[in-house]
Amino acid sequence: MDSDVAQRTFELPRARWAYVRIRLITRDATWKWSRAGLESMVRAAVRRAHGAIDGGFEVEFVGGERAGAGEAFAGTFVVKVAHENRRKLWSALSLTGYMDESQERACACEIVAVSPTLSALAA
Repeated sequence: MDSDVAQRTFELPRARWAYVRIRLITRDATWKWSRAGLESMVRAAVRRAHGAIDGGFEVEFVGGERAGAGEAFAGTFVVKVAHENRRKLWSALSLTGYMDESQERACACEIVAVSPTLSALAA
């Protein structure tokens, strides 16, 4: 029995922004948690991995929390990045081993979640 089945596809509109939850761990307990410091660390990681990105890479620190890890700094934070740059951010932070251009502060970053809406990362 041969039947004709019409298929309908529905694509959701692409979000302008992607929200990324990142876990950061470093042995440097003296590092101060700041919005500017995190944004600068993210930009430096993307620059090292992908070259010059200055005006074309928007990233905004949304929020985060510091976890007590004894002598080390550990924390989870959320950044907002343009949807088309989420893969660059993911690869750069996965490959990064340093928090700054001078490569004095070693760190490890883990991408915990990526979502087109901030409310999905609330859990």
